[in-house]
Amino acid sequence: MDRDNALMNVVDTIFPEATALLCEYHIKRNVRSKCKTYCKVNDLKGKDGNKIKPNSMVKTIMLAWEDIVNSDTEEAYVENCNRFKVLCVKFPKFVEYVESTILGPVKENIVKSWVNKFMHKGNTTTNRVKYAHNRLKKYMTSSMVNLSTNWQQVHNMLESQHT
Repeated sequence: MDRDNALMNVVDTIFPEATALLCEYHIKRNVRSKCKTYCKVNDLKGKDGNKIKPNSMVKTIMLAWEDIVNSDTEEAYVENCNRFKVLCVKFPKFVEYVESTILGPVKENIVKSWVNKFMHKGNTTTNRVKYAHNRLKKYMTSSMVNLSTNWQQVHNMLESQHT
């Protein structure tokens, strides 16, 4: 689900034994939005002494965020969180926001090391079409290959899903 508190409360009440996973897409959009708000880099310089571009910083932080979400083990999660905190050391309000709203209360519903304990068939978004399209794109090597190659890639994806 997309972290709608009313919906989360109803699911907890109606299905007390169920684990409601959160939508990776919506969480990422939220984190990115807060990153753009809190992580201003007007006066920051990189190791080479050149000014850091705002879009570059957001992109770097979001890659670190994806590492956290994609942590396969709790040890990797801790390591990725530590790297994220070091990267964001100049942005304490952003780190505090992420920790207090996502990593603290709902990390078990978004981080792979916990999410993968539940059957979800790889679907981590609330929109099955977005999920299916994203999954297919991962299997396709290029849009410029021949029909036979694309057909084989679709077949491989369906085989993997079936397995």
